[in-house]
Amino acid sequence: MEKRKLLTGLSKWLFMLCMTLLVLAGVKTKVHAVTEYDLWIGATKITSENCNDLSDIVVGPFTRKTHSYFDPDTNTLYLDEVYRIDGNTMHNGTRSKIYSKLPLKIRGNAELNLKNEDDVTAISTESYLDIQGNFSFEGGNGALFAGQKITIDGENTKITITKTPQDSAAIYGLFGVCVNNGSINIEGYSDGIYSSWGDVCLFGGTYKMACNGGMAVKARKGGLFLAYGYTLNKPIQGRVGTYGDYSTIVKLKHEEGELDRLYAYDLDLVMGQDSICYVTFDTNEQLGFNSKQTSWNGRPKGSTFDRPEDPTREGYFFGGWYTSRDCRDGEEYDFNTKVERSITLYAKWNKGKQYNLWVDGTRVTTLNMDNIPVNANGKVSFDPANNTLNLDGWFGIYQDSETVNSVKSFIYTGMPIRIVGDADIVARDANAYPIYSYLGNVTIDGDIRISGANTSIFSAMGVKVDGKNTKLTIKDTDIGIFGGSGVTINNGIVDIDAKAYGFKTSAGLIDIQGGLTTIKAGQCAIYGGKQRSVNVADTVAILEPERYSFGKSQSGDPFYTIMGGDSKDAKTVRFDASRPVYTVTFDMNGQNVTAPKPQQIADGRCAHQISISNYPRGYGFGGWYTDKACTQGYDFSKPVHNSFTLYAEWVEDKSQIDPDKIHRPETDKILSGKEAKGRGSAFAFGRGQRFRVTSDDKATPTVTFERLTDKKATRVTVPKTVTVDDVTYTVTAVSSKAFKGCSKLKTVTLGSNIESIGANAFKGCSSLKTIKIQSTKLTKKSVAGKAFSGVSSNATIKVPAKMKKSYGKIFTKKGLSKSVKIK
Repeated sequence: MEKRKLLTGLSKWLFMLCMTLLVLAGVKTKVHAVTEYDLWIGATKITSENCNDLSDIVVGPFTRKTHSYFDPDTNTLYLDEVYRIDGNTMHNGTRSKIYSKLPLKIRGNAELNLKNEDDVTAISTESYLDIQGNFSFEGGNGALFAGQKITIDGENTKITITKTPQDSAAIYGLFGVCVNNGSINIEGYSDGIYSSWGDVCLFGGTYKMACNGGMAVKARKGGLFLAYGYTLNKPIQGRVGTYGDYSTIVKLKHEEGELDRLYAYDLDLVMGQDSICYVTFDTNEQLGFNSKQTSWNGRPKGSTFDRPEDPTREGYFFGGWYTSRDCRDGEEYDFNTKVERSITLYAKWNKGKQYNLWVDGTRVTTLNMDNIPVNANGKVSFDPANNTLNLDGWFGIYQDSETVNSVKSFIYTGMPIRIVGDADIVARDANAYPIYSYLGNVTIDGDIRISGANTSIFSAMGVKVDGKNTKLTIKDTDIGIFGGSGVTINNGIVDIDAKAYGFKTSAGLIDIQGGLTTIKAGQCAIYGGKQRSVNVADTVAILEPERYSFGKSQSGDPFYTIMGGDSKDAKTVRFDASRPVYTVTFDMNGQNVTAPKPQQIADGRCAHQISISNYPRGYGFGGWYTDKACTQGYDFSKPVHNSFTLYAEWVEDKSQIDPDKIHRPETDKILSGKEAKGRGSAFAFGRGQRFRVTSDDKATPTVTFERLTDKKATRVTVPKTVTVDDVTYTVTAVSSKAFKGCSKLKTVTLGSNIESIGANAFKGCSSLKTIKIQSTKLTKKSVAGKAFSGVSSNATIKVPAKMKKSYGKIFTKKGLSKSVKIK
């Protein structure tokens, strides 16, 4: 019994041991799994098992073993005195001694004899080939072939190719060949250096070729480029030119005994390496036909080279220029480096998408958009679905801002963007633009605080502040917000303290639609466009300045702005959309005429005067009154503090119904009633003009021009007399505020009987350019103190010649700018 238990235990133990060994064997097999690389040498595919020692595949002189190996991390093949490679490999219809599907770098030295293998190419790649070292090839169907580009470099590099057959090329790069240095010697019956679709760039080294069956160098779709300062010993008087479809070296003179060819087949060329260096920029990507792969630039030795414009590639974003095709860490090129020899730089590509948005100097991509690296506290992220940049507790103090496209900025964009979140940006760089957009609108919808800098928020397009919880604070800056096509405030709290301007635009509209805005500026709070205006919605109260007007600046620079009661550009403004809003209703007072829409007016703002164009038949419009009886006229310059209704006055006007008595300006007559009207009575004048009788004397009745009610009028003539039913009234005066608010009025003519002009007669006539005064009866006592207040400094006043001097003195004391021309 005990013996059976012992045997049973032993069996279980042996079973467990076997299972453990099997598991370990499996683990061992998995750990040492073979990795295959897309590289063949001879008939052997290179793997992780043979790559470290190729001595069984390549043979040295006298059959000795070589120290050749392949580094899969850098795709570099190191050949150590290779003399023979047994066998070959077939790919894409081509036999090769060395074949790679990957970009391949070859270093070292080799001497391969293929004279009995005319259909075999020594080295072929489907991609790029980068070669440095001492290599000799004899015979075969070409020595070097690349499906993309061949780069030859190295001061001690020497490539010798002999006995090449016809209908081939010794060195053939499908998309280009670039030689930065070394010695190239070719002799045979093939073409020497050839590219079908790219450039052949010979930037360094020496070249000796005897290509009896083809051209020494040629490029079919690209060009042939030689470094400055080269010496062409052969052919004599040769130059770069074209022969048929090829860029090549053409001969201008034939030597005795030479074949009669127009292109060079014998070549002796020495590049000016000592004086000129070239940097070739290789885009390092798989390109299709007709694609430009490389660009280059030549400068004297010891120069630095400018960084070119970043290339683009569909589905990738650019990661910088590197000194090797592998673009490894630590290999990014420093453009402050002085170049001592010709070099090639390679573009690094990162798969994904990049956006025209930089934060703290870092371009936003699909790889970093969830947590954009910034030199500050907090987190920054970007949502491309709605172009929203979220600043989550970003706090940064910047002594020297990052520069993107020559602009010092923290947020730099070329796309529409919405900025949300919470951020403090302190710029201690007077030339910085913390938020800068060269293309695309910028919307602020968060708690953002910015101090310092040139312009805190700049957009070549427009800037909008939105969101009821938004709070934007800007201080210690030259310009608070600049929007090329305008600045709009829809909501939120905006507080700006600027050295020059709070809001500024070049050609847009400054539009205040809501929110609470406070601006203090050293020169002018609002610098509007020169073609468009400044608009504050009627529902937004204007708290400061207490007395204000909108129009073009009187500073000499004709931009639109808001001015204080002194007609100077306001340096402090406050707008508040939270104040009560009242309704002003318009009643047509019994006439079947469409009433104007009610106006919604914020507390303290003024209602807009509206003229009526669709008069009832037989009547003219006499103005707006606060009572139905039309005894109390309404003053539209009075602030609104409650809701109310205004009533239209209708004045009998028979000129509309008597076709024989319609007003004609040249007669200075208006026909409207039968008998002379009593003193104080009013009547309409033709279209939108209102007169009031000042004297009912039968012999010399007089009237004053009281108001122009047609706010769309551009030209108005105040006649010397008005005749009504054979009673002629002399027009002797222009009332106070007669033309006030007629912003479209351009020309006013005052008749020869005008004896007085009331205060603010032309107030708000922003388009008024010409005033023609025919009267000689005006005096310093009959012209009110502010009669010409508000007349643009660009206007012209035409007066009778004999009154020019005296009127000039009178008018300038009555509110007229001294810069106004009086003719």
